[in-house]
Amino acid sequence: MMLGVNASCQNQGIGSAFLQEGVEPYLKSKGCKRLGLITSIDKNVFFYKKNNFTLLDFMMLEYGTKSIGNWAFVKILDKEY
Repeated sequence: MMLGVNASCQNQGIGSAFLQEGVEPYLKSKGCKRLGLITSIDKNVFFYKKNNFTLLDFMMLEYGTKSIGNWAFVKILDKEY
């Protein structure tokens, strides 16, 4: 699934509120223990760290003459896990 906030609405707390008040409570209610995600957009790294995600891994993906960063994050939703 892909989620995002329109560029004209970014930096207003909408994405953080969506995660903290929507996505995370929903996943917890379904018994999820962790939330993992991957992004290839470098400016998202600050956003996920700000929202208490932990960086698991980073790598550059190479395809022909092009390369793109790839960041993997996780957040523990159940503190007992």
